Amino acid sequence: MGGRAILIVVLGFSFIFLIMEKNIGSATTRTVGNMADYNANITAHNIAVSGANIAANQIYLDETWKNGYNNISYQDGKINVTVDVLDAFKQIIRINSAGTFRGITDTVQVTLQPSKFSKFAYYSESEGGIIWWTTGDTVWGPLHSQDIMNMNGSPVFMGKVTTKEALNLANGLLLNF
Repeated sequence: MGGRAILIVVLGFSFIFLIMEKNIGSATTRTVGNMADYNANITAHNIAVSGANIAANQIYLDETWKNGYNNISYQDGKINVTVDVLDAFKQIIRINSAGTFRGITDTVQVTLQPSKFSKFAYYSESEGGIIWWTTGDTVWGPLHSQDIMNMNGSPVFMGKVTTKEALNLANGLLLNF
């Protein structure tokens, strides 16, 4: 009876180890498949984002462009972009970009509209040549001027500063943009 019991125990452990090896091998195979699926999903999304960026750039260069793109090859996938005018009066445009990679499609939507004047903490059409930004001046938020901005010392701007013309620094430098 002792020999049979040992034989049954050995066969039982062998059977258990075979099942464990099969499960480990199956998990390894699934891991590779999951990684490949994840990569395909991310690539399809990146292609869609790239299509939206390309279309937004085209609209920036030519605001009347509304053609979109159809079946453009990109990064071993395809881009399809449509441009819809949501509100012609308010100039609201939606870009719909679909990226396809290895049978997986992802879609990105981008809505474009003109910037609002009210977003600026300071906005001027004319500095008149008499306004000088100096040490001690602080602006909290975005600032824009349609004229040349005069600077002396170290004014502090806590937001984006843009100017249509140039910056005139007190040391005689004129910075054009």
